[in-house]
Amino acid sequence: MISGLAGILLTGLSFAAPEPLLPVPPQDHILLVGGRTFAGGSRVEETLNTMAAASGVIGDSRFALLSEADFARKNFAAILKTWGKPRAILAVVGDLSYMKGIDPTVGIPVNQNVLSSRKINETRLATAMDRLEANARLHKVPLVFVTAPLGKQGRVETPELLRVARAVRERDSTLDLQALFQERESTPLFLNGIDILDNFGHEETARLIFKEICSPNSLLPARTDEERQARATQRALDAWMAADESGFEAAAKEALRRTSTTTLGKVRQAAVYTARDGFKASWKRWASIDSKESQSAPLGLTLALALSRRAPASLTSSHPFEAKLLAVAKLILSNNRTEAWNSSQELIAQYPHRPEAWIISKIASRTAHQQDVMSDAQFFSTLEGMGWQPIAKNRVLEALQTESGATMSLPVMLIASAPYETLTPTGPALEQCRRTYRMGLRGEALRKWKRDTSDLLVPPAWHDTIDQMKARGTK
Repeated sequence: MISGLAGILLTGLSFAAPEPLLPVPPQDHILLVGGRTFAGGSRVEETLNTMAAASGVIGDSRFALLSEADFARKNFAAILKTWGKPRAILAVVGDLSYMKGIDPTVGIPVNQNVLSSRKINETRLATAMDRLEANARLHKVPLVFVTAPLGKQGRVETPELLRVARAVRERDSTLDLQALFQERESTPLFLNGIDILDNFGHEETARLIFKEICSPNSLLPARTDEERQARATQRALDAWMAADESGFEAAAKEALRRTSTTTLGKVRQAAVYTARDGFKASWKRWASIDSKESQSAPLGLTLALALSRRAPASLTSSHPFEAKLLAVAKLILSNNRTEAWNSSQELIAQYPHRPEAWIISKIASRTAHQQDVMSDAQFFSTLEGMGWQPIAKNRVLEALQTESGATMSLPVMLIASAPYETLTPTGPALEQCRRTYRMGLRGEALRKWKRDTSDLLVPPAWHDTIDQMKARGTK
């Protein structure tokens, strides 16, 4: 029996026949449809919207979550009337809700290789997807099918769903999340090991969708030159953070082909120029950006202007982390050396997962003649334990070599990592603890965590994760 999204598409009012287009209010959403993959509140939706707002890659469009139940109650035209004509629909097909009557918690009988021997009705599945595509074409709404992420246990115990994924991959427009998650098998991303994602899994889903949007041949094409440039800019900044010089050079060339018309675009372009040419050669580009409304300025602009030594002393930022970086920078620039050093140490204690905090501490240590952060064992243990993704270890070490390199890297890192700012910090130490915990070795996981992090400064989010593990017990 077919259930889940495909069943809804086939049996619901949505696809009795293609419906005529009705007058709709002007809206501009990318609708996310797919119950269990997008479940867990609105985490995927909110994370994607943060990424979109910080980068400009879909202009003023935003993401919205449409539950399978809502999809089942309304026909296609009714959805358009409620939401307006969507910019696109991303529809997940093939998680465990697709099949009824399967309990993956029940052990597999000795004489049976799989949990269920039922066959997928591939004809009905194809018909369901055909009808969805027909309605999308009729209403000129781009449609992207998405394969459902499955953990290793899910792929072993419900192999029928792998046939669904293969059928989905044969469609013209498909994002293969299942394959992408399989590449990340070593990282714990599922609550049940099957198809229900944990918070890290939801954030990884958002990150992978964002990466697809930014790709040169995106399944969700750019509609304007500004969006196209924003995507090239994000690819350039991503490559710079990854220390991928050839990738950065290629994307930067496209990103700088024309001058952006938005303040956000100009700030992010200035970051690319700075990464390529250095801070001194690029300061005029920062100075040319209107900073009168500094409280609402894009992240990174106020810090860059302060570091250029051409900003008014009253310059502030509404962003908490940038505001603290700005405060330390002002102390350094005004030669309040001891205070700058002390403030930088407070910043590291509060944001140990942000390399910008360590970099500005490096600058402060030089001006105050304090211990060099590069020789601090705690820095190196934190670097190894945190990983500081998406910023590569070599990029961080490079930034710490010289004061000019540190100054250049500060605003670039801040701007480049802005779309990922709300992602939960992770790293080798936390991943190993979570992996051991998921294996059922709860006590050992927490003991290992205590050993591995004894010399680390860890962010509050890590403590929250460990506290949740402790609350569940060690058995």
